[in-house]
Amino acid sequence: MGAWSSVIFGDDFACDIRDQFIELLSTGVSPAEATTTLLTSRAAAVQDPDDGPIFWLALAATQWKYGCLLPNIQAEAIRIIDSNAGLSRWEGRAAGTRRKVLGALRAQLLSPQPPAR
Repeated sequence: MGAWSSVIFGDDFACDIRDQFIELLSTGVSPAEATTTLLTSRAAAVQDPDDGPIFWLALAATQWKYGCLLPNIQAEAIRIIDSNAGLSRWEGRAAGTRRKVLGALRAQLLSPQPPAR
């Protein structure tokens, strides 16, 4: 797994979380059930100081895009952004770019969601 960019989905793990969530929704699972499935199947990663923030941010961004952002997911993503958790993965200029990306994500997560799909 690797990160190739400072954007939210510029990381293999973030893409995996997004893709798994979308796949679960496509099978008719509710957003809450899909979230529970991901939290269970990715429990070790959620607890990891590097992968945990990526998990929450990717899940929150995906849920928002699909109009089903759960309040607890939103709260955890905002907490991560506000605390700079997981930012050590990016150094120098990339860290500054990542901070801008996270600021934009924070604003998005606090804005009205698109209609549920």
